This record gives sequence, structure tokens and C-alpha cells, in this order.
Amino acid sequence: MNKNIQATTSLTVTAGAPQTKDHIPPKNLFSKPLPENLLTVPCCESCQRGWSKDDEYFRIALLSSSNLADVPAVQPAINSIFRSLRRPQARGLAKLVESSIVEIEQRTKGGIIAGTAPAFKVQQPRLERVGGRIIRALFFEEFKQPLPATHVTRASIQQFGLDNLWPTIKEVPFAEPRSFAADSFHYTFATVPDDPFSSIWLLDFFDRLLMVGYTLSAVRDRIRHNG
Repeated sequence: MNKNIQATTSLTVTAGAPQTKDHIPPKNLFSKPLPENLLTVPCCESCQRGWSKDDEYFRIALLSSSNLADVPAVQPAINSIFRSLRRPQARGLAKLVESSIVEIEQRTKGGIIAGTAPAFKVQQPRLERVGGRIIRALFFEEFKQPLPATHVTRASIQQFGLDNLWPTIKEVPFAEPRSFAADSFHYTFATVPDDPFSSIWLLDFFDRLLMVGYTLSAVRDRIRHNG
């Protein structure tokens, strides 16, 4: 790599630009005092400032999941969200959150409708931007090099588990799971034999909520979407 270029979580920046560290996943998911073993990767300050709104939206969407409703470690962070949304400068985000609350049907295991409950209708592109940044950062952490520009990331929350994906991934030789943030964040991964930059990632937040991510060539991604 050119000595005048430094790898970051999502792009390269010219050496000499102000540098900082990006927490992966975003540290706003965790209550204070923050866990000691948070994962960080290098990034430029200007890039990090540009991520703050998406990170806040990601926090709200993730922590409002019903999967995390009874996780004690999450409740202080939920309280912090409510406090932050009361700030005058958060008025726009508060309106967005309010407009995203919808009523959905609740069903028993037997399929019987048992009324409705409020739910947060998420903006998938925003979740994918943050999820993709997390995957890029973990790729950098594991392989000590950035994901090349020829490859893209894809990421999605799996609120209902991996049952639909299990037939596809059950034989995948995943790496030994890594744990960070006082065991509140775990991940594992596997690479594709014919392409060292293509990979699959399984992320676990608070032992309750899963995210699946991929890195793959932009060409294969276009074929997958068009085919």
C-alpha cells in the first residue's frame, strides 16, 4: 500500500488529515460506563462526523427491537434515547421516529390474531449503511487491509433468527466467534475459497439480535440483483 494512504473503515484518506478512531459497532449502543473492550478501527474525523446521524438512527432502530425488550443492559441506553430526542436540536429526528411508529398485528404461535402492538418501521437503506460500515471495519480488523473498491457490502437485521438461512449456511466453516463490549457483541465470519475479498459475517447484538452481512464483488452483486 502507498505509504501516503491510510486505510479506514469505508475509504482511504490522504495522510495528514485529522485522524481518530471509530467504534465498531457504534458505541452509542452501550450504556455508560462504556465496556472496556470496545473494538475500534482508524478513520478520519470528517468521515466520522458524517456518520453521526445514521449511527443515532441505527441505535434507535436496533434497541427498539422487541428482541431486546427484556435485556437489562439495554434499558439505560433506551432511556438515553428518550432524553436525546427531547433536545431542541433533535426535533427533526424526533418527528421522524414518531412518524415511523406503526401498529402491527400480534399473533399467537397458532396463528391467531391477538390484537396489535406498536412497532418501529425502519428505513432499510440507513440500517444497511451502518451495517455495511460495521462489516467493512470487521474485514479490516481481521485481514489488516481495507475491502477493495471492486467489492461492496450488504447487511440486514435478522429479527426472527436464521431459520430461513440455515439450510444455506449450516455447512459453512465459520471462524471461532469473537467477543467484544463485555460480551454484548459477537461476530464470526467465513471467506469464499475463490475470492479472498468475498465473505459472510454473522453478528450478534446482546445475544438476542442477529445481523447477517456479506462482502462480494460489485459484479456479482449486480448479477444477483438483476438475475
